[in-house]
Amino acid sequence: MSHKSKIFTLENDRLLICLTKCVGYGNWEELKALIRKSQYCKFDYVLKTRTCGELQRRVDSLIRILEKDEEERKKKIEREAAEKEKRAREFVPFTPPPIKKLK
Repeated sequence: MSHKSKIFTLENDRLLICLTKCVGYGNWEELKALIRKSQYCKFDYVLKTRTCGELQRRVDSLIRILEKDEEERKKKIEREAAEKEKRAREFVPFTPPPIKKLK
């Protein structure tokens, strides 16, 4: 997952995703309350002071990034499988030349 934020750290993003999964998408007030009570955010004033709207925008952004990453991963797997299949079709097994018997 790419991380491009001046406000949120990678740890903040991971916490937001995990807590959103726990409380359910759309429960921004509950998410905000959990962040304020969380021991992981005890000294993180920046995260604790985010509004529900800011949290929602960040979670939405993270979800889009994760979906894009997953789509790219699936495409890469499909490309690799197609290449592997192509190599398998082009493979010609080696047949050694016949051995001459010595008299």
